[in-house]
Amino acid sequence: MCDELTEKDNKKFLLSGGKINRRDFSKMGAAAFMMAMLPKVAFAQSVIESTVEVATPDGVSDCYFVRPARGKHPGVLMWPDIMGLRPAYKAMAKRLAQAGYSVLLINPYYREVKAPVVGPNASFDNATMEPLWEMAAKLTQDTHSSDAKAYIDFLDKQASVDLNRKIGTMGYCWGGELVVLTAAAVPERVGAVASFHGSMSMVTD
Repeated sequence: MCDELTEKDNKKFLLSGGKINRRDFSKMGAAAFMMAMLPKVAFAQSVIESTVEVATPDGVSDCYFVRPARGKHPGVLMWPDIMGLRPAYKAMAKRLAQAGYSVLLINPYYREVKAPVVGPNASFDNATMEPLWEMAAKLTQDTHSSDAKAYIDFLDKQASVDLNRKIGTMGYCWGGELVVLTAAAVPERVGAVASFHGSMSMVTD
């Protein structure tokens, strides 16, 4: 949940009365310089974005689908963190599509509410997190696995997805553990998994 680090930095800044010291200023300047030096997506492709509905055994999941405007490309299934499908993840999915992938970003809470689940200024405080944890707690390995099968089936039916290439799946924090369940649910299609700061529930005693 990279948003959490931003939230902590914001609070630190406000507590200091909006002042920054020389060291923080130097770090910010160096970071800004490095960001300016980073290249855009190499050979970025034009993409098509859309909100789609994916039928699952438990209902209809609202998702964000973004893919290159032309050709067939490997499919990618993206699981967001506990705060769900929101603009920050759409931006990441779009950047990945510009690099040549057909990306499906899902709403893990579709059984109860459509995305976005949190507002644009949501923080990781108790008022925000408690209802999210309640919804997340209702989901199980079985529901995640059945959802994963439905999402990959959706990808495989899209004209922009190359069926001769394996599916990749990536997840963040809470979603990081779901990539493992996805690979186990559809082992013949999933060829790569990436878990970014996967949550502690990935490992048991």
